[in-house]
Amino acid sequence: MIYHFTPFLRGDISEGINRSVAAVPDEAWVCIRDADTMFLTWRQQWQLELISKTTDYGLIGCMTNRCYPTYCMPGGKLSHDYDILHHVQIAKQLEVDNWCEVVPCPDGTNGSDEGIIYGQFMMFPKKAWIDAGGYSGHVNHDIEFSRRILNAGYKRGIATGVYIFHAFRPGIEVPWFQSNFQDVARLDPETA
Repeated sequence: MIYHFTPFLRGDISEGINRSVAAVPDEAWVCIRDADTMFLTWRQQWQLELISKTTDYGLIGCMTNRCYPTYCMPGGKLSHDYDILHHVQIAKQLEVDNWCEVVPCPDGTNGSDEGIIYGQFMMFPKKAWIDAGGYSGHVNHDIEFSRRILNAGYKRGIATGVYIFHAFRPGIEVPWFQSNFQDVARLDPETA
């Protein structure tokens, strides 16, 4: 079984994730997603179940429209299209073309960001989380976890048949260098 979470713990996202993962049975798989992501077809969770039963990877990412590594985006390009039906069509096509395929992440020798799996979608067996020592840190908790999975002897890969929508700072042209965090301070009296 796969347990799906979009964990949140104010001030310590790593602890929020670790508490969620600790609560599942040891033989289970876990899928962690950012709160601004969405599955796009009715088959995707079924796909993930099948992948979990047949893979030898310890950490799996997926395809998406907006993320940092180009190897997770169709055509290697960041999308600025917010028409959800457009993304549903991409998801359906990737399902047909790649179904349960998982490919290795790039190893970083070509400037490919060393095969990091980022936090918008991370799927793994609980055993890998235990062996890697769980999540730690704040801003880079996903990057550190991805590196620790590799250091624990697990393979990292991308499920090329699974495509999710990731809002990731909508309307911002280069989302990893610009943010809209100033809006949060205005809405939360404790941070103002």
